[in-house]
Amino acid sequence: MFLFDLKVLKFSVGDVLHSQYRPIESTQVLCGRCLTSQYRPIESTQVFCGRCLTSQYRPIESTQVLCGRCLTSQYRPIESTQVLCGRCLTSQYRPIESTQVLFGRCLTSQYRPIESTQVLCGRCLTSQYRPIESTQVLCGRCLTFSVSTH
Repeated sequence: MFLFDLKVLKFSVGDVLHSQYRPIESTQVLCGRCLTSQYRPIESTQVFCGRCLTSQYRPIESTQVLCGRCLTSQYRPIESTQVLCGRCLTSQYRPIESTQVLFGRCLTSQYRPIESTQVLCGRCLTSQYRPIESTQVLCGRCLTFSVSTH
């Protein structure tokens, strides 16, 4: 398991950091993803199903693989789990009648499409992730504000 300093990554990628994902001294890159203070690596961090598991997503005995994704206690599979648009839908993302496919992603009630939905950095932006002027790209991901702006 290799750890790289974010400064090295920053020079190679050349991205600007958003205040929401502000880097810290201990920020490192693990499994090719940027780990900020929110996802600070811990000693027990492991790689499961090709994803980095931090303290927030610590693996548990009942962890299973469904549709190629790791299901932890937060995303425990249920009997009604179905596959829609190639993604696993658990109780948290239960499909509804109005579920639609927009830009190849499943849109449930939580991510219902709106008229102002736009595509930024190749991802669908709903009301929750409405694009803003200060939106920047870090490690190939769109960084917006965590709350909707008017």
